[in-house]
Amino acid sequence: MMPTITSCLAIDFVLAAATFKVELQGAASTHTVSVAAGTYRIGLAPSASDLLQVVQAALNAPAPPLPGGVSFAVEWLTDGRVAITCTGDLWRSNAITKLPNSTVGKALGYVVGAVTAYAARHTTTVAPQYVAYIVSASGGVWIPHQHGGSDTTVAGRVYGFRSSVWAFDRTIKVRFVPYSPLVATTQGTYATPWQPDPEYLSSVGDVATARGWAWLDLLRWAGNAQCGLALSNFQTLLTSTTERYHVGYLRPEILESPRVAEDDQTWPVYCSLDMPFVLQATGNSGTRA
Repeated sequence: MMPTITSCLAIDFVLAAATFKVELQGAASTHTVSVAAGTYRIGLAPSASDLLQVVQAALNAPAPPLPGGVSFAVEWLTDGRVAITCTGDLWRSNAITKLPNSTVGKALGYVVGAVTAYAARHTTTVAPQYVAYIVSASGGVWIPHQHGGSDTTVAGRVYGFRSSVWAFDRTIKVRFVPYSPLVATTQGTYATPWQPDPEYLSSVGDVATARGWAWLDLLRWAGNAQCGLALSNFQTLLTSTTERYHVGYLRPEILESPRVAEDDQTWPVYCSLDMPFVLQATGNSGTRA
């Protein structure tokens, strides 16, 4: 039985303007889909900056317009992958400007060679870039912090001052992290692996190659990136526009010297990761609305 994805970390990323072509079989027509340049996040973001919702809107407003009765839906699946479904026709993207060859397609998880045959629904081969999926995330509580100072006089009088701004941080233990994509496949889990395949260790964070990402790839781009964090409510967030996720940043220590340990030295399959996270003072939660 495949472990359930319970939690998710998605980081901001900058996407250049991109286009790709969609071909409809019944209508025998080709349509150009354009996605504007911007800062996006996978899933855990408001609708205007959630790449999934932005791509869905772009698919339904191509040039030339879609025939009557034809529409597209972009679905975030329970295993973290993405599916694009066409209602009213069959579709593919086999033109010169193909979806898997575009920055949008790679960010969503489409690999070269996919989406070439007509079908109503095309599911990504791998999970999207800029996101990490988690089976088990637990430990710690949100601890408030304020800048300031205080002291006690010899007479026992306490003087102090505090900032009016609060921030919260917490170190979350991420467990059952597969060592590599091969281990993840062997164990039948869509949890994001710790490291990419050996041939990609020299190009961690590469966005040009359509491949499954690892934690090391995500951490390569996470510096200064605002993050969306779903803790134990990922499955609800797939379809809800009212369920809330946390908004903040990864602390510097996980970017500079991550603490990772193997779970069982006699069974080198899974490892655990300490994920220190800081909630910003304001706007520290959001919905997908």
